[in-house]
Amino acid sequence: MKFSLNLETAGGLGSKIRSWFNNDTVAEPQHAAAHPGSDELGRWHPRLLSAGAELLPERDTLIARTGDMIRNNGIASGAVQIHLDNIIGSGLKLCARPDRKALGLTDDQASELESQIETGFRAWGDDIDCYCDASRHLRFAGILSQGYRSYLSQFEVLGTGEWLPDRGGKYATAIQMLDPMRLSTPAGMMESARLRGGIVSDPYGVAIAYHFANDSGDPYASNRTWKRVPRETEWGRQQVIHIYDVDRAGQSRGKNGIVSVLSKMKMLERFEKATLDAAILNAIYAAIIESPLDWQSVGAAIGAGDNDPTAKYMSAAAQWHAESRIRFNGLRIPHLFPGEKFELKTPEHP
Repeated sequence: MKFSLNLETAGGLGSKIRSWFNNDTVAEPQHAAAHPGSDELGRWHPRLLSAGAELLPERDTLIARTGDMIRNNGIASGAVQIHLDNIIGSGLKLCARPDRKALGLTDDQASELESQIETGFRAWGDDIDCYCDASRHLRFAGILSQGYRSYLSQFEVLGTGEWLPDRGGKYATAIQMLDPMRLSTPAGMMESARLRGGIVSDPYGVAIAYHFANDSGDPYASNRTWKRVPRETEWGRQQVIHIYDVDRAGQSRGKNGIVSVLSKMKMLERFEKATLDAAILNAIYAAIIESPLDWQSVGAAIGAGDNDPTAKYMSAAAQWHAESRIRFNGLRIPHLFPGEKFELKTPEHP
């Protein structure tokens, strides 16, 4: 038994058979999420970039939008305050626990050392004159709160350890909190693998120096200059405190989780405002009275005089309503003028 098939007239089946014989089929991707022609994902083409190239060009915009959201959005502002209250509260208490074996101390000696450390720390951090703060505005609990707020709004905690023996305080060590916006690459210097976001690093990625501007980008400031500050002194004392979440290798600046919900929070804020505006607009027109007058008469009534028929009609209707006093169980029932109808409108928005 023989049969013949015309591939030119076989439609889609003919196309498939020709592709089988010609061996020109396109392999399907092994992962559905990598399908280049998917209706859902076909226009989704994110780039593969290093940690610095991915974050640094957009970081200022993210910080500005995050700060604006915290200032003007009640939910975001409340979330920051809840974090501060739950994590920092009125301050953190130091519980000194020195390694007794490593220091070769007896139990009594270790207990005495713990007591001395905690007493000294309280005297430094709770000083009523605020000598622990280089600007003498805050006690240590306030410094912690300021630092954590900086982490939530600007993704980093930044400060320097200062040695100020001539101020009259019992301790010379003080912390100078800095706005992370001051940490930046100086004007005229190019970003490179060793200089990212104002931070100079060694070949292993260890930060060895920081460039601090003399202001935080104030548009009214002039003659902006930068100062290079080594991370540590020659004898190993740390000078710069820089705390941030490191999500990827090679990351030099911080980014926290609020960035991933920032767009949705802004859209929700706009939606809530539009919904509230619509509800207010609907509430203004809660009830209407329909009249049998045609539109010409209604238009003329806008500027009608005393002898105008429209004015006479409306005057009669007003007198009717003034004299109508129909009540039922203490509630007044509107008895309208002949031809009028009272209708309640249900608001379209809650």
